Amino acid sequence: MPFADTRHARCLLERIAASVQRAEPVLLVGETGTGKTTAVQRLATLAGRELAVFNLSQQSDASDLLGGFRPVDVARVALQLRETFDELFGRTLSVRKNAAFLDRARTAFGRRDWKRLAALYRAAVANARQMIAAAEEAAAATADAGAVPPAKRPRLAVEDVGALATAWDAFEQRLDGFEAVRSARLAFHFAEGALVRAARAGGWILLDEVNLAAAETLA
Repeated sequence: MPFADTRHARCLLERIAASVQRAEPVLLVGETGTGKTTAVQRLATLAGRELAVFNLSQQSDASDLLGGFRPVDVARVALQLRETFDELFGRTLSVRKNAAFLDRARTAFGRRDWKRLAALYRAAVANARQMIAAAEEAAAATADAGAVPPAKRPRLAVEDVGALATAWDAFEQRLDGFEAVRSARLAFHFAEGALVRAARAGGWILLDEVNLAAAETLA
């Protein structure tokens, strides 16, 4: 639906933009359907900012905005870890040559054998680091003695080594967290709320129907 770019709308956008530029919160007051939400969405689009819209009500709680502790679903954490692993593995090691290893990892995931899955991922991290180290040595040899013989040329490109090393380090940290969750009988993690996520991303948050929220939530 197109935005009605009237003089009144432009003045409203200008006043909101001035407040945002000075880091001042804005309260828009008006009847339902007068375009309060649409005006903010339009300005966010023009400014290239991500906008999170959160509808408040009497049931809204401060934890919805700030976040709170939630039970951890081990299977969900394992799925997220697997997606990262598959992408990293394909960039670092040969999928064809390691087909049997990947089959074992998929079997462990399907059976929810988290202990074995973590052990297989640990082994993959070690192999990846060996591959990265070999690529770094080959790069050093190239700098010292010219070209590397084709038979000894590493699978990894020199420009990929640094980024892959960082990515595998980050993956291992997530793997540590996964094993901690797996070992705990009942684990919780802090899930960030809409306000915290917007602050981290540098985005805007629109608290719609703010007048319906409970006083303690507003406080």
